[in-house]
Amino acid sequence: MLQSSKLGNRFKKINPDNVTDEKRVSESVSTESFEQKVDSSVSVTVGINFNDIENRYKSLLLAKIDSIPVWFEYSQEQQKDLISTFIVNKLSEENILFSDSDKNSLVENITSSILGFGPIDYLVKQENVDAIFINASSSVFIEISGKILNTEMKLTKKQLDFVVKHIKNISELLPPSDGDLIWNCKAGNLFITVVLYPVSGNGANIIIRKLKSCSSDKSLIEKGFCSQDIFDFIVCALNSRKNIIVSGDVSVGKTFFIDSLVKLALSNKRGAILQDYPQMLVDSDTLMKFYFSSIKNSYEYQNLFSSLMKLQSDFTVVDSNNPYIFNASVYSIYSGIGSILSARASSVETAISKFVNAISCEDNCTEKAAKLKFLTNFDYVIHIEKCADGVRRITSLIELTPAKTLAASFKFIAKWLDNHYELNIPQPLTSIKADELFKNGNGTSMRERFTSDIVAD
Repeated sequence: MLQSSKLGNRFKKINPDNVTDEKRVSESVSTESFEQKVDSSVSVTVGINFNDIENRYKSLLLAKIDSIPVWFEYSQEQQKDLISTFIVNKLSEENILFSDSDKNSLVENITSSILGFGPIDYLVKQENVDAIFINASSSVFIEISGKILNTEMKLTKKQLDFVVKHIKNISELLPPSDGDLIWNCKAGNLFITVVLYPVSGNGANIIIRKLKSCSSDKSLIEKGFCSQDIFDFIVCALNSRKNIIVSGDVSVGKTFFIDSLVKLALSNKRGAILQDYPQMLVDSDTLMKFYFSSIKNSYEYQNLFSSLMKLQSDFTVVDSNNPYIFNASVYSIYSGIGSILSARASSVETAISKFVNAISCEDNCTEKAAKLKFLTNFDYVIHIEKCADGVRRITSLIELTPAKTLAASFKFIAKWLDNHYELNIPQPLTSIKADELFKNGNGTSMRERFTSDIVAD
């Protein structure tokens, strides 16, 4: 039995009277001293409080596991047995009486936490924590409402190895090979990046980001991401099969916004979603999902896009930062089915430059010809930034139209200035691109105009 092994003995109270071997007596005294040291550092709760007991036992277990060199050599089932033994014996030792169901619940909660992300499991479970950044064993930072905070937590090498091993075990994607030094993993609503030594000079660096999407346009607006008028205009453009670019720097919420848009406005349509990895949570029987992680060259990218065009879907979403994929997706947009493309760029100008360069490269044409083709085939640019107040929001919505000069090709529909939106949403028949979005101008409000006057597909 596992409980009678030397490791099992560490998880239950040892009676020195039953020990005859001098070495085992020494080990018993050492173990009891360790337990007393740990117990003295944890405040004992008064009365029986399930949550307090769970947190206290979790702390004791983490300290116990950290003191056992061979812990990670045992299978997960053996680890579960040892944890259960520890908890049951601890309850008995403290004369705490739980019903069988409460006892099983306690064991299950602590086991799932200990065998989960271990010392950072508490942070992962907090709803207001959007991301966790582990800088090897040096520090742990979290992101809450756009602000990065130092938890002042430090992980030991064993704890760090435990977290890395757990991530590998729970990955819903193909598990990384032993020689891989950079991993991208997904587990439930978590997207995890791991960078290992020697690429990371100070040990494993880990980013755990929670994938989220808004359940309603109201919640999107309450988060400060955009105004109701802007959201309505974008939905109207999507329903009219316009080609839209969503640009922004790293981690400003491009994928979150696209995911929310598809969920709120397009989930009932037949569409194709293409991503590097499955980061979007939106799901529907009408949606087709494709991932680029196993594609290795530009020919395969082009071949995939050519095949997708034959599917004749109502819309296409491409969310990728791979240059091969970016060039192929820009080139394939001329199918005219209505598309949303993301672009990692610090400004609208940078985003447009990337698209023009992609077209110039694929068509082997001049920059002037590439700009004309870009302005002819793309309709709107939505730029997202993380603002000074820590809120991620749409800071500009620009309409693109072919014109003699590049400056005349850009028209601001909305701009975030001085902590408010300046809107210039086109009235019916006043814009080359927007004239198709409306039947007439009889609506007395933006909401009426976008809900009753939209041209049917």
